[in-house]
Amino acid sequence: MARTPIPMSEWKPKKLQKELLMYAIEAGEDFKPTMWLKGKGRSASNWTKWKADERFCKWFFEAWERGMKWVVVDLDRIGMERAKTDYNYWIAMQKKYGGMEDKSEGGKTVINFNIPRPTAERYILEGEES
Repeated sequence: MARTPIPMSEWKPKKLQKELLMYAIEAGEDFKPTMWLKGKGRSASNWTKWKADERFCKWFFEAWERGMKWVVVDLDRIGMERAKTDYNYWIAMQKKYGGMEDKSEGGKTVINFNIPRPTAERYILEGEES
């Protein structure tokens, strides 16, 4: 007899799933869930099973989104530290926090359109019927 899936409103992530999320946020680009699970003495197939569960995916991505907001704090700290010795970081921090506008863009959105100019030849050739 097949088990009835738990509705999302009643579904809660397991402790290991929460730990994996924290690892994912901390690891950033080095996120390797199957290696992490193996290191915990767990089967790497857990990751595959979890990804197939819509409830896990919904929870993971919502929690990831909330968790990644904290990464900004680390990035800003790095930017402020490097701004002391690297002009590019100083400019980036000035743009973000100092109200500095990007003068290269003129503070405006630039849209380039490539529209062919009308020529007599186009009018004549495209206007003729075969």
